[in-house]
Amino acid sequence: MKKDSKSASSENPRQREEAPDKMNPAKSALKLDEEQILKLIHDHEVHQVELEMQKQELLLANAQITAAAQKYAGLYDFAPTGYFTLAKNGEIVDLNLCGSQMLDRNREYLKSRMFVQYVNDDSKPIFSRFLDKVFSCKSKETCEVALQMDSNLPVYVNLSGAVTEDNEQCLLIAVDITGRKNAETILLEEKFQYHNLVNAGIALTWTACIDKLCNYFNDAWLKFTGRTLEQEMGNGWTEGVHPDDLERCLLIYTTAFDRRKPFEMEYRLRHVSGEYRWILDIGTPNYNNSGEFIGYIGNCFDITERRNSEKLLRKSEERYRSLMTNLSAGVIVHAPDTSIIMNNHRAAELLALNDDQMKGRLAVDPNWKFIDESGFPLSVDDYPVNRIIASKKPFSEVLIGVVQPENHNIVWLTVNGFPVFDSHGEIAEVLISFIDITERKLAEEAIIESEHKFREAVSNLDEGYYSVSPDGIINEHNKAFCRILGFDLTTDLQGVYMPDFWQNHDERTDYLDSISKYGAISNYQIKIKTQTGEKKTVLASAHMVKDKDRKPLRIEGVFLDISDRIRMEEALQRNAGRLQNLHKIDKAILSPVETPDAIIQKALQHIRSLLSSQHASIGIFDFENEALQLFAADIKDGSIEQTERYMIDKVYGDLEILQQNRMDVVEDISLKSSPPELLRILQSEGIMSCINLPLISGEKLIGAMNLGWKDSRAFTPEELEIASEVADEITIAIEQIRLRQEAKRYTEEIEKKVKERTSELLTANKELEAFSYSVSHDLRAPLMHINGYISLLSKHLKHIIPEKEKHYLEVIADSARQMGILIDDLLNFSRTGRQEMQLTELDMNVVLKDALQVIQHESVGRDISWIVESLPQVNGDYAMMRLVWLNLLSNAAKFFRANVISRIEVGVVDHLDEFVFFVRDNGVGFDMQYANKLFGVFERLHSSQEFEGTGIGLANVRRIIQRHGGRTWAEAEVDKGATFYFSIPKENQKKIKDKS
Repeated sequence: MKKDSKSASSENPRQREEAPDKMNPAKSALKLDEEQILKLIHDHEVHQVELEMQKQELLLANAQITAAAQKYAGLYDFAPTGYFTLAKNGEIVDLNLCGSQMLDRNREYLKSRMFVQYVNDDSKPIFSRFLDKVFSCKSKETCEVALQMDSNLPVYVNLSGAVTEDNEQCLLIAVDITGRKNAETILLEEKFQYHNLVNAGIALTWTACIDKLCNYFNDAWLKFTGRTLEQEMGNGWTEGVHPDDLERCLLIYTTAFDRRKPFEMEYRLRHVSGEYRWILDIGTPNYNNSGEFIGYIGNCFDITERRNSEKLLRKSEERYRSLMTNLSAGVIVHAPDTSIIMNNHRAAELLALNDDQMKGRLAVDPNWKFIDESGFPLSVDDYPVNRIIASKKPFSEVLIGVVQPENHNIVWLTVNGFPVFDSHGEIAEVLISFIDITERKLAEEAIIESEHKFREAVSNLDEGYYSVSPDGIINEHNKAFCRILGFDLTTDLQGVYMPDFWQNHDERTDYLDSISKYGAISNYQIKIKTQTGEKKTVLASAHMVKDKDRKPLRIEGVFLDISDRIRMEEALQRNAGRLQNLHKIDKAILSPVETPDAIIQKALQHIRSLLSSQHASIGIFDFENEALQLFAADIKDGSIEQTERYMIDKVYGDLEILQQNRMDVVEDISLKSSPPELLRILQSEGIMSCINLPLISGEKLIGAMNLGWKDSRAFTPEELEIASEVADEITIAIEQIRLRQEAKRYTEEIEKKVKERTSELLTANKELEAFSYSVSHDLRAPLMHINGYISLLSKHLKHIIPEKEKHYLEVIADSARQMGILIDDLLNFSRTGRQEMQLTELDMNVVLKDALQVIQHESVGRDISWIVESLPQVNGDYAMMRLVWLNLLSNAAKFFRANVISRIEVGVVDHLDEFVFFVRDNGVGFDMQYANKLFGVFERLHSSQEFEGTGIGLANVRRIIQRHGGRTWAEAEVDKGATFYFSIPKENQKKIKDKS
């Protein structure tokens, strides 16, 4: 007011001088006297001094505002909560950096945008009511809404709002509570999803084992450092830490590790560009489900830009004093000695102190009583302000309990804090903010526990869960409830009238009476209908929920769909009767009868009872004579005579349907314009509907079965199926009888032929024995004479006969000798086929040794290398097996190559069901295209001039091995040797005897 008065006095002289001049322009042109001029000059100087004083005051005020703005810039921009200034229409006027991060947009971009456009559709009504209430009631209001970003992942925030003094703007505080909202979901994430999330995030994530060595780095870390996972594993990551920070970094890491404590540290890490960037490393002990410590997990954040920004940004204190005053969050500013510089009123309220008690109070004040989340006292070192001063690092979302000094009530707070540094890098202030979450914490704990138990139980139910009001309105249900009532699993049935699904409303009345009377029911059977009209039966268990005044609130219960079970029980009962009758038919079919007629007579007694028919008959067709034989059951005397023969076309009419293997179903005989004779007879006996079923064996129609009922009816699929099964069984039984009759006739013919063939074989064997005797005696006698006379001639004429004639005699003698050998081999070959086998358990090593001695004696003077493996025991005839080895070894020794050391190998291969023996040589071999001739009589692949022999040895081998149940074959290559194989099955001796 003083300044205004001076200004007024300084202006009066000018006004006084100017006023007359304006009134009298002529007079204003007159010269002022000297006294007036001096007075005007004095007034001007006084006015000039006043202006200078005002200028100095303005400059001082501006400096104070600038200093205050710089001092408290961090309180606004770097607060861990989002601050917004909104107009009445919800337009964003101003916001801090945390707010822009919440909305995932640039701060300048967000200004002038409508805040509601970033609110989830489900939360928009809540936000609109909240904003209206803030401006209309002019009081502090709170609400919780979900913010929807482009990523489609909602961010849940707690909004606190207060109107400005001019009632034109709303000061809004947004606290991110997404973590608590999604806590349960996060805990249930699978390990694979966790790794994907870690790799997809911006955090540089690492894990370490209990040996303090790192065993994992996510993609963000590897991309940041430009190194491979192998390079970073173990202690490799320390190579990227700035040398000045490494010792401090390792000390913090190892100390926390040994104490199993979380830690936070800042250090410089080399970027892929070569630049060292500041990161915040937050490490947390990692425990498995059993509570066993398994190492550490850490997340690192690039805070280079934040550290740079902290040096540059300071905001106005006065601008946000009103914001602090109206905050629902408590805010305290501490000095470096932990004393309180400033606090808002909300902070004092939460700590149960007044503003005077708060100011200047130290963190070590004994009246402070802080506890951790588990309820244990918080150490002084862990007090928020002391943690920040000790670590020089910010922290966020730390849960702390405060015991109020007077009433000892516990107030639960989520605390955020950060240090403010001066230009020298020292802490100038510590800003602490906290929000009261006591009620929410207690409620969330109770809700989470109960909700988790309830949801887990309900979600795993196969039964339908429901909750309805007493008047039948559905309040809550699970997916199984929708499924049972025929709805899509995702359908929301809240508000639907449940009695609409009852088949019988009287049953619902009894159901409600039972619940009202007993308070609960168990296994109550209810008939319901689905939304598609399908009828079902459910088994319900329910109970009544009442309020504190014992008034009914709702009915909760579950029901199980037992429709399939009931249908199955009914089907089982029908099937039991059906199987019983089928069993009777089977017994009749399987009875020892000789003719199809007898089968039909027995089966007809049971077919009618199986299908509850009043008539059953079977006709057997004789197409050659165009006649059939008809067998009937339970027909009045004289209508159809049993076993009488009829003409097919007169009885059944057109057989085209039956020949196509289809049923001829007649639901009403009276509707037939011209029924065949069978239907007319049935109609005369009161039969109104029938089924004709074909009896088809293979593709041949052998007869028909007719079933009749005394009422016109539509046949069920089950009746048709049963009739078809019975027809098939009758057909099979008839064909089996016919096959048995055919088999009997065939057996008799075979037995007759066997007797005839046996007689012929006996005669042939006698003739063969006579032939053998003739060969053995009659053929040998002339050969003996030839050999004898040739010997005498050679002896008496050896000095007279010329050389050429001597050669002729030698050829004759040699041919006679060869013919004798051939006769002996033929006789041996004949005996091997007729000789009775003496089967014993043979040691093949002994048999081979016996044969090998003979061959080695015959091969004296030959350079042969023998390689013999150990052989197993087999069942066989010793003499025959010895002959096999003699022939095979003799062949191997005989067919040698000149100037080559002979090598003969004997071995065995043990297969699953047989032993395969082999003899391998490196002799002349043979061409495999002639291998099929090897085991034939007189078959030779080499001339007798090259290698002696008759060509019967291998034929003997094949015959002997075949009699032992085995096989023979050979493999060879010309001039590269041959391998002969034979097998002996691993079957018992009795089976070999039977086969021989």
